[in-house]
Amino acid sequence: LKMTEPTTSRRPFETIDTNTSQNAEAVEDLQSTTTATKRLKKNPAHQRILTFQVVGTDVCVELRSAQNLEILCDILCKENVIGDEDDGCYDHMWNFTDISTGKVYESNDYECMSEHRANETSVGSISAGQSIGNELELMYDYGSTSRCRLRLVSIEDMKEDDHTKGQQEVFPRRKALPPPTGLTEYKPSSACANMDELFPDLSKFLFQDPYRSVVLHLFQPRNKKKHQAFLNKGTRSHMIYVPERFQSLEGLLSALNEACRDYKKNEYTSWFGLTIFPNSIVPNTPAWKRYDKYRKAHDAEIDRVEMAVSDDGLSAPHYGKFAEAFPKCAAAAGYPHRGKPRPKERGWIVYKSGVLKVCRGDAYPQPQFPYPSPGVWDGLDQHNPTPESVYAQMQKNITSLQDLFCSAEALFAIQK
Repeated sequence: LKMTEPTTSRRPFETIDTNTSQNAEAVEDLQSTTTATKRLKKNPAHQRILTFQVVGTDVCVELRSAQNLEILCDILCKENVIGDEDDGCYDHMWNFTDISTGKVYESNDYECMSEHRANETSVGSISAGQSIGNELELMYDYGSTSRCRLRLVSIEDMKEDDHTKGQQEVFPRRKALPPPTGLTEYKPSSACANMDELFPDLSKFLFQDPYRSVVLHLFQPRNKKKHQAFLNKGTRSHMIYVPERFQSLEGLLSALNEACRDYKKNEYTSWFGLTIFPNSIVPNTPAWKRYDKYRKAHDAEIDRVEMAVSDDGLSAPHYGKFAEAFPKCAAAAGYPHRGKPRPKERGWIVYKSGVLKVCRGDAYPQPQFPYPSPGVWDGLDQHNPTPESVYAQMQKNITSLQDLFCSAEALFAIQK
């Protein structure tokens, strides 16, 4: 949505007719919020450190109560909570709604939906920033709207000079998760294969470009037998989905590696989707019928369906090498190094917003989406774990495929 110049240069509350009680009340609301904001900026003793959690995620952000709502929006964009991967608070029009009062605070100086300005309103001056449990809803980009809800989870007194480190402002910032208890670093022996060398295109697709956010779901939840993997680079812009089980884990990873090699041809397109099926499926089976359904809905430009090129069985490239290096991850995926899969060892891996989780149990049902089906969208949000299914988690900037599996192996190894 393009911004349009306002018809007047006067501030919105200066144009209100105060002769009516309703408009007089609106002026009072604006002036009281402005007064509270000025008081917070003038007297640091009135400032607090506020922590908001993005509802439904592990992302928590901290900021000073005197900082304005524009600053809050910007940190949410930087943490890829809202908008596309390169968006900021000045790229689109947006607004915050204070849930308890219903007041709307809008971006910039262009009045569109509200007279309250976000860049003139400190977070600590509104209801959502004053009582734990209160919530804000951010509506970002009026043209292609996305939303997120924030809940105030902590209010702490700010010590003198607590907001600076040297000469640099500390806030806003993302709050780090506490490290898991009992975590021990894991490194495979030097005789084991390195996953970055075996599957270089997959590793580069996921971790080489930190500018684009990554969402990674590997292996299957207990209640999702037909969802093996879902990869997303960018904000739902480059997606790869695997709905059927492969005969070998190395076959699955090889297929994903091939898909990521093909992704390079489409790297600069705005949208790219690919659904992959194993080449071991045979006609007149349920798996083949499902493949045929996806194939008929195939879109060669943006939502393709392909069968894996390499063998996915015992003769798959690098067969057995993953389980040698990462036995607990292999067992979680249902491909143990020795013996048959055991239900208690099964699990899946989720990496999103800089948080790595290993899970055992069930995932939430997929939300209802207005996206075409069958297609790559069928894999979206199929692996989101219920709280009791999260076995262990850690906040970490994963830098490679080898780093991912070393970290996941360490989390699965935690004794409970």
